[in-house]
Amino acid sequence: MQPPPGYPQPGQPPQYPQGGQPQYAQGQHGMSPMPYYPQKKKGMPGWAWGLIIGAIVLFCGFPLLAILMIPLITSNTRDARRAEGEQLLGSGRDMARIEYSKKGAAPVSFSRFEMPIQPSMLTGKYYRVDDAIHAKPGGSAEITCTPQQTMSDGTGRLEFVWSHGMGQIRWDN
Repeated sequence: MQPPPGYPQPGQPPQYPQGGQPQYAQGQHGMSPMPYYPQKKKGMPGWAWGLIIGAIVLFCGFPLLAILMIPLITSNTRDARRAEGEQLLGSGRDMARIEYSKKGAAPVSFSRFEMPIQPSMLTGKYYRVDDAIHAKPGGSAEITCTPQQTMSDGTGRLEFVWSHGMGQIRWDN
């Protein structure tokens, strides 16, 4: 079998053009031409840049966000401390209503109850319920709680009705 015309014949030296390199139209001996390999790109790939930027955001962005959130966190701590005061006021109201139902008359203070109340029962970490129970017109009463650590938390007042115990808490400050 003979090679196609224009290709070197068996036993003959190949004919090179002036540049010294053989030029083949379709590749040597019917083979497909050499594949094209693009030049390698220089510089860093896009995924590497993304990884670097992501690491910067992770290590610098989150601490910065945490620093910016400090005022929000500290402003909510007063509400958390007041929640303790509200819970203690509710407990004091329930104890006063129990004493009211036993005696049929409004009690004047927690320390004069028939069954003595330990001061720790109405004292928390941030608030303590005051001993006095103030009678109000219309079958209602008011108890107060004062902060133990800082006066900026405010004083709480719970005004409630003896018969059903419903009431409203108000904060000074």
